Amino acid sequence: MLLLYSCLPPISWLLGGGEENRTINSRLGIGVLLDEQIYLVAMTCVFAISVAFGASIVRKKLRKNGKLVPVVPGNVLLVCIGIVLLDTILLRGLVLTGFVPQAESYLESYRITQQLPLPLRIVLKLTGGFGFFAKATILVWLFQNWRTHRYWVFAIGIITLISFNPEAGRSSTFLFFYVCLILWNRFISRISLMQLSLCGVLMIAAFSAAGTYRGLNKNVDFDLERFDLNLGEFDAIWTNAIVLLREKRLERLVLPAQIHFSELYGPIPEILLPFEKWNYSGWFLNTYYRHYGRSGGGLMFGVTAQLVIGFGWAEVIIRGVLLGWFLERLTLYFRNGSLWWHYPSLVYCSAWTFYTVRDSSFSLITNLFQVLALGVLTIEFLGKFIRIVPKEKVAAELPP
Repeated sequence: MLLLYSCLPPISWLLGGGEENRTINSRLGIGVLLDEQIYLVAMTCVFAISVAFGASIVRKKLRKNGKLVPVVPGNVLLVCIGIVLLDTILLRGLVLTGFVPQAESYLESYRITQQLPLPLRIVLKLTGGFGFFAKATILVWLFQNWRTHRYWVFAIGIITLISFNPEAGRSSTFLFFYVCLILWNRFISRISLMQLSLCGVLMIAAFSAAGTYRGLNKNVDFDLERFDLNLGEFDAIWTNAIVLLREKRLERLVLPAQIHFSELYGPIPEILLPFEKWNYSGWFLNTYYRHYGRSGGGLMFGVTAQLVIGFGWAEVIIRGVLLGWFLERLTLYFRNGSLWWHYPSLVYCSAWTFYTVRDSSFSLITNLFQVLALGVLTIEFLGKFIRIVPKEKVAAELPP
């Protein structure tokens, strides 16, 4: 994923003969220089090698997939189904009642979200986050009971495809099929490297095509300070790095001191912090595309841009090693766990790992505390109020 985000844009640029594309025209005004492309690709490759090295330190301790996955209890399954229904009904209900306007485009959904009261935004964020973990848990249970419940997986897949709207968010749909791929490999049949590569290429091609279609159908009704909404995400995130690289070389880059530690204090509510809470995306929007951000727009930052504004090559290597060690250590903990939530948590983290490239290297930490940990505790708590009597016990208590 790291190489895709960092190599596709320059490859596209080279195949186009070094011509300016929509990204360059709209965000930079002048073409990208070859030395900029080489510098960013080299930085990303060093970071990728460092991640692999950090992961190799822990990988030898991972057990093989022969270990049985803990069974998801029935009461947990019912709570997860309830959370998914609540997440769906809550959002649809707010739209139907007129409390939340119906978004006609992807950009407008950002605008509407930003205009909602803070408590409601928090509730929607939590139910959405819990909802994805609950869906992952339900899918784990279905794949654990594949022989008797496989048709439910097919039905959910068909519904997901039918309800897919390319002009809205793409992540949830593609993450669903990615999760199914993980679970198929774990519970049904091993997927070869060739098959996995083919599936990855097809999913990335479909993801990019959906993004291009969405971009071509946008109605832009305000000035975005030369920001072109029709960009593909790979180009958009790559251009963030170019913008910041030029700012750094021109010695115009000014950063809040706390921004370098934003991933560590990300899970802490701002009210408890003695300073203003910033994340990379928020700072970047506020600094370079303030009008776009205030109009409700959102923009991912990208790990390459994060490396550019860091403290040089030493940080690139250290950050990469620490990220690889952290991700593999997380995998080791969840894969070898014996509680029901360990494997769904592994699936959840695996699905959202791409945010370490799409947003910032340790952005997963915030999700671990604000969504995953809180979601597991909530499901465990609600599950205590549900008691499912085993079938054998029911049969034994029936009158002769």
